[in-house]
Amino acid sequence: MNAQNINQILDALAQRFGTTAAHLWAVLIRQVYVVGIADAVVEVVLLAICVGAVLVWRALASNGDYEGFGMVAAPGVAALAAVFFVIGIFASINDWASMLNPEYGALQLVLQAVRK
Repeated sequence: MNAQNINQILDALAQRFGTTAAHLWAVLIRQVYVVGIADAVVEVVLLAICVGAVLVWRALASNGDYEGFGMVAAPGVAALAAVFFVIGIFASINDWASMLNPEYGALQLVLQAVRK
């Protein structure tokens, strides 16, 4: 796919939405930032769940409650959140990199839409 094909695709999409290709390109660039920020928010939430579960586990251990449900559940929740956190980082690296170069990210969005 060359630049001419991409311009034709953008022009066709812009015509379909009743706007210009330049406006559509600007919207795609803004969308790259939205995806990157949404990924960052999800990662922060997963990290907070992980830290919260570890804190609950430590609090229960310091109180001497070694047989309660929390002593069993908190490490499991922390481990599960940590696994999802690591997987999420690897899954969203491309989105974060796209925030550094939003034109490339917008181009990837166009190419993904064309492939579907």
